Amino acid sequence: MKTGIIEKIKRMKKMDNNIRNKLFLLLLSVSMVSFLLASLVLFTGLYMVRNTAEEAGQQVGNRISDFVRDFVEDQVKKKLEALVQEKSSRIDRELEVTATDVRYLAQMATRILQQPQYYNPRRLPDPHDGPIRSGQVYLNYSNRLAAKVSRETFAQEAGLLANIANNLDFDDMDGYPAAYIGSAKGYIIAVELMPDKQDVKFTRRMLETYDPRETEWYKLGLVTKEPDFTDIYVNDSTGRRVASVVMPYYDARNNIAGVAGVDISSDDLFRQMNNLSMKDDRNFSDNTFILSDSGNILFSTRKSGILSVPEKVIDLRTVSEPTIAAVAKDMLEGQRSVDLVKVDGTEYYLAYAPVKTAEWSLGMLIPKSEVIGPTENVREAVLAQMQGYLHQLNSRFITILACLVVALLLFVLLLAWISGGVARQTVEPVIALENGVKEIARGNLDQKIEIQSEDEIGQLAESVNHMAVKLKEQMNNLSRVTAEKERIATELSVAAKIQAGMLPHVEPAFTGNPHYELYASMGPAKEVGGDFYDFYMLDEHRLAVTIADVSGKGVPAALFMAISKTILKSAVLTSEKASLARLVEKANRRICANNMEMMFVTAFIGVLDLRTGRMDAVNCGHNPPLAFYKATGRFEYLPLKKTGVVLGIDAEAAYREERLKLAHGDMLYLHTDGVTEAMDPKGRQYSEARLRDCLNRTGGSGTAKDILEAVQQDVAAFAGSAEQSDDITMVGLRYL
Repeated sequence: MKTGIIEKIKRMKKMDNNIRNKLFLLLLSVSMVSFLLASLVLFTGLYMVRNTAEEAGQQVGNRISDFVRDFVEDQVKKKLEALVQEKSSRIDRELEVTATDVRYLAQMATRILQQPQYYNPRRLPDPHDGPIRSGQVYLNYSNRLAAKVSRETFAQEAGLLANIANNLDFDDMDGYPAAYIGSAKGYIIAVELMPDKQDVKFTRRMLETYDPRETEWYKLGLVTKEPDFTDIYVNDSTGRRVASVVMPYYDARNNIAGVAGVDISSDDLFRQMNNLSMKDDRNFSDNTFILSDSGNILFSTRKSGILSVPEKVIDLRTVSEPTIAAVAKDMLEGQRSVDLVKVDGTEYYLAYAPVKTAEWSLGMLIPKSEVIGPTENVREAVLAQMQGYLHQLNSRFITILACLVVALLLFVLLLAWISGGVARQTVEPVIALENGVKEIARGNLDQKIEIQSEDEIGQLAESVNHMAVKLKEQMNNLSRVTAEKERIATELSVAAKIQAGMLPHVEPAFTGNPHYELYASMGPAKEVGGDFYDFYMLDEHRLAVTIADVSGKGVPAALFMAISKTILKSAVLTSEKASLARLVEKANRRICANNMEMMFVTAFIGVLDLRTGRMDAVNCGHNPPLAFYKATGRFEYLPLKKTGVVLGIDAEAAYREERLKLAHGDMLYLHTDGVTEAMDPKGRQYSEARLRDCLNRTGGSGTAKDILEAVQQDVAAFAGSAEQSDDITMVGLRYL
C-alpha cells in the first residue's frame, strides 16, 4: 500500500502536466471542446459532401451504364428470340416437307409391291456395269451379297420397284443430295446429286461389300412407323455431311420389305434457313447450330470449338462447361429462351427454340461483348466528368483542413502559456506530500503531512496520514502473529518427532530374521497424521502386524492414533489365550469409552505363525490387503469374507477372524486409503486397480522396501502437482 502511494506521487511529479490539467482541462472543457466540435462538424460536413458527391457520380455512371446495358440486352434478346423462332419454324416446315416426301416414297414402294399387276418390271443401271450420272436412278447389289444369294431371287421384286424411278425426280425434290429405298433382301435403288453434276463416285466398299441392312438409317427405319431422323454422317458417294429421313415400306403381306429415305445436307438446310429476310442478320451467320435429340451437334456453322460438328459424337449435356451443359438440357426438353453461356472462353448470348418435327433444337449465338461494349463507353464518359468535379472539391477540402490545423496549433500554444503560471502554484502541495511520504517510508510512522487543501492532493495527504496510523497498528499485530506461528510450528515439529518415535522401527530389531522380511513407511498429509502401523513379537514364533487409519487429519487424529495404537497393542500382548477376534473386541470397548468426539479407526490386525505360515487376521473396516503368491507370480486382493465394523463406534460390535496361509516367498502388502484415493490435478483417484497393476509390474522381486518405494514413486508420479489429501501408510511383510 505504501509503495503504491509513493509510485503515484512519483508519477505525478514526473508528469506534471497531470497537475497542470486542473487549469488546462478546465479551459479545454469550454474553449477547446467547443472549438474542436465546431471544427469536427465543419470537417464532417465537408467530408460527407465530398463522399456524397463521389458516390452520386459513381451511382449516376453505374445507373446509366446499367440502363443502357439492360436496354440493349433486352432488345438483343427479343431480336434473337424472334430470329431463332422464325428460323426454327422455317426448318420445321422444310423438315415437314421432307417427311412428307419420304412418306410418299415409302407409300409408292408399298403400293408397287402390294399391287404388282399395275406395273411392268424395269431394268435400272448397275454401277458394276458402268458409270452412273448425277441424278440417274440406279440399282446396286454388292458382290459379297451376290456370292451368297443369286440376283434371280429378287429380280422380280427389284424389277417392279424399279418403277419407283418415276417418283425420284429431283426436279420436284430439289435440295436432297440423295433418295433411296433399301430392300430387306440387300439391294438398294437410289439416286444421288453430285456437286458440279459429276458422275456418282462408288467406293470399293459400295461395290464389293455394301449392304443397306447394315446401315444406321436402315436400322432406324425398321423400328419406326413414321418418318424419323438419323444423326449426322458422311455420305460415301457425295462426301457431304448429311442426316437421313427414313421410314419402312411393306410387301403384299404387310411385312416390312425395306426402308425408304432421303438425305438432307447441313449446307442446304442452313441455306434455306438463312433465306429469311430479317434485318441485321450478319452477327449470326457464323454462330448457328442444330442439336439432335441425343444431345450431339448435327449441323453447325462454326468451324472449330465446342459448338462445331465434332469428329466423334459428344453429348453436350456432359461437357465440362456448366453453362453449356445446362442450356443443352433445356434445349433437349423443347424449351425456348435466351441465356448467357461461355463458349471456348468467350461469353455469348444463346437463343434457342425447338425444331419439333425432328425433335431437334436450333441455337444461335451473339458475342456478349458486341452487346454491352457501347455501354462501357457511356459509363467511362460519365465517370470522367465526375472525377473532374471531385478533383476540384478535394482541393478546397484540403485548403480548409490546413486552416483548421493552424488555428488549432495556435489555440493549444495559448492555453499552454496560460496554464503554466497556475501549474506552478499547484505543484507545491505535491512536493510537500512527496517529502512526507519519503519520511514515512524511512520508518517514521509518526510523521504527519500538513497540507491545507480540500482538493485531491489534500485528500491524498489525509489518506497517507491514516495509512501511517494503520500501518503502525498492523506491524504491531504482525509481530504477535509471527511469534504465535513460530511457537505452533515448533510444537508441531516436536509432535511429528514424537509421533514418528511411537511407530516401531524396522531396523535393527526386525531385520535379518530368517523367517520374514518386513518394511513399513508413513507419509502424513499434514505435520502429524492419523495413520499408524505396528509390529511386534508375541513370542519367539508369532509376529503381530497392525495397520490402521484414524478418521480425520492433523493433531486430533494424531492424538486418537496414539490412544488407539496403545490400546490395540496392550490388548493383544496381555491376553495370550483368547482368540484374536476377542482381543480386538476388548480393544474396541476401551476405544469406545469416553469417545465424545465420535472418532473411529479402521484397522487390519494379523498374527503370523513363523513356523507354519498361518496368519490369523481381523479386518475392522480397513482396505483389503494384497498378497503376492510366489506360485502365480502375481499380487491379488485377499478375498476377505468377514469384515467387521470400524473401531470406536459400537462398543458391542463382534469381530471374526480370518485364517490365511502364506507359503515361503509369499508377501503381504498392507496399506491405508491414502494410497488408492490419492488424486491427480484433475480429481481422478489412483484406484485399487492401478495399485494392483503397479505391484504386479514389480513382479514381486526385490526387497519389501523396494516394492513399497516403487508404489510410493508411482503414486507421486500420478498425483503430480496435486496436494496430498490424506496420509499414505504401507507395510510389506514377506514370509521366508
